[in-house]
Amino acid sequence: MIVTEGNRAYRQRRTLSLAVAVFLFCGFTFLLLPFLVVPAIWVCAVMATATVGRFALLSVVALFERRPADPSVEHPDRAPSIAFVIPCLNELPSLKRTVPAMTSLVSDNDIFFLYVCESASRDGTTEYLRKRARTDKRMVLLERPGSPAGRGSAVRYGVSHLPECDLVGFLDADYTLDQTSFDRLLALMGREDSPMVLQGGCEAINETSGSLPRLLSLERRWVEQMELEANPRLGGMCYFGVGQGFFQRRLFDDPRFVIDESALVDDIELSCRLALAGHKVAYEPSVVSRCLEVTSLRGYLAQRYRWLRGWLQISRKYLGRCLRTRGLSRALRADLLRFCMKPYRVGAVFITLPAFIVLSVVGSFDAMTLALLIVVLGMSLIAGVLPLITGACPLRPREIFLSLLGMSLLLFSYSALFSVAMVEEYVLRAPRQYAKTDKSNSDWVESRAGTRETLKPEEVATEEQS
Repeated sequence: MIVTEGNRAYRQRRTLSLAVAVFLFCGFTFLLLPFLVVPAIWVCAVMATATVGRFALLSVVALFERRPADPSVEHPDRAPSIAFVIPCLNELPSLKRTVPAMTSLVSDNDIFFLYVCESASRDGTTEYLRKRARTDKRMVLLERPGSPAGRGSAVRYGVSHLPECDLVGFLDADYTLDQTSFDRLLALMGREDSPMVLQGGCEAINETSGSLPRLLSLERRWVEQMELEANPRLGGMCYFGVGQGFFQRRLFDDPRFVIDESALVDDIELSCRLALAGHKVAYEPSVVSRCLEVTSLRGYLAQRYRWLRGWLQISRKYLGRCLRTRGLSRALRADLLRFCMKPYRVGAVFITLPAFIVLSVVGSFDAMTLALLIVVLGMSLIAGVLPLITGACPLRPREIFLSLLGMSLLLFSYSALFSVAMVEEYVLRAPRQYAKTDKSNSDWVESRAGTRETLKPEEVATEEQS
């Protein structure tokens, strides 16, 4: 597996795959096995409805099951040491913001920052980290040799060079923790009954820089409430991912939990292994990390495509294991199966929407077409309304409009990307590539008071020097 950074050949193949997907759908509808078309479309409509219905159920659970803060975590049983593993490839704009913020953290015990820099970086990332490491003994620069092979490969390299510590934190290069969240993390993980794995909340610092970052930030808050807070209350799994995760160091002494560097979504892959082994991921929304959201449509498409292609790997690898593994509760086993089937459930949305369009064009507006219309409109309405109900979306006119329109567009664009991933995985058998998402935004800096400012380039340089 190799890393791409949005080159032209990579984008052209995405376009070809989408064209093939549309062609195959039309061919299936009009030419291939016509006697199976109606049952297949009905199955897709039911799957799409069930998927959005689950969103509604989890949103309601999240609304009525708010957890109060636990005051006991302010008094940990011990002060743990921690090592952060941070992979880097051409991350200079982000690192100039995150390195000072992370190295400003203080603790009664040791803190280490392991920056795993790919030797292929060409934007000055390595030189910047070398300079910072010379002045801060807590910073360790690991220069990974060879061609970059994705986040999982870099994280595994970092884990293999861990110093003596109690905790390990995985963070992407654009993520930071403030002192309050860091103290709460150490308090939670320093108790005798501390979880083996903890996933915190996340907040975008650039969500006001455009409609897309605001929409993705809204989606992130909604998904956290559903998947990380509400779903475990119904017996399902909580996973870690999206750029952060915190672990007891002893977990990685077990060879079953070695990071899979061939996985496009190594965090989700490890989450599945943890669930099958009986380890629960604890979700703590008060441990907040701050990051940059994707600011361009091209970056969004590359990011979500990689997620879906990686999820197809998860499906092929773990569907059978979910059925064979003993000792799982019925609720957890069912949720693991649902979790691994995510690409196919999302793909049902892709089939439902064009099926309605095709049937309407050919003039067959019968009971099936009416049912598909209800499904499509229902999915669009529910996807936009639920973030408002759960409180993930602020009740301001601009944000309400963004939720009602944007969440539906995200749902249908995500389902279209599924078709691209399916074509490349099963039809074209294209090699898996880790498409690095560009989220650099060098204009955003944080002042010492914690407020956000937009500075001119010369002011940014002055702030960095100070």
